[in-house]
Amino acid sequence: MTLCKGKFLFQCLVSSNSRLSNFIQTRSKWYAAQYLEPTINEKDLKKPILPTDQRLFRPIMAPRTEQSLSFTFVPEVQKFINIVMKKGKKKLARESVEETFMKVKILQLEKYHKAKEDERDEIELNPINVFLEALENCRPNVHTTRVLRGGVMYEVPIACNPSTQTAKAMRFLVKSAMEKERETRFTDMLARELIDASNNEARTTVIHK
Repeated sequence: MTLCKGKFLFQCLVSSNSRLSNFIQTRSKWYAAQYLEPTINEKDLKKPILPTDQRLFRPIMAPRTEQSLSFTFVPEVQKFINIVMKKGKKKLARESVEETFMKVKILQLEKYHKAKEDERDEIELNPINVFLEALENCRPNVHTTRVLRGGVMYEVPIACNPSTQTAKAMRFLVKSAMEKERETRFTDMLARELIDASNNEARTTVIHK
């Protein structure tokens, strides 16, 4: 009850003419509305700054913990960690994804050593590339939305934008891995699902089509 009262009072303060209406909440801190998002893309940072660039005149927010310029940083992996995360346990989700990638690497190496010489070049050993290929194969082209017409609710298919495609593909993979037997670990099922999806053999690739 106290939390509901706190939310109600906060909404009243923001909707009024108080100074809080000029601030946004992000990264567990408060930034004024004139703050800009940080530039994370290395290519954008190398471009010359024009005299009219807003970064010369407005302050910039601090980057989030998952934002990085490291050559090993993959935005899709960070989003996948957030999809896997349950009840705010991000450390556990990150460890699960890392363990999944390790098992993908082991499974692909076993397949590589068992394959013939002419077949080894077709086997992808990098788990990140396997994950990205699986993600690409699971992207849906359309999704349904509810539309009310004449008092009746209809399911209407509409085209997916790229961000929706990525989010739905990640949820497909996680949901498929969750449908497992009790004695099977989630990371084992997710690793197999990623490998199968990268080869267009998983259930998720059939579902989204």
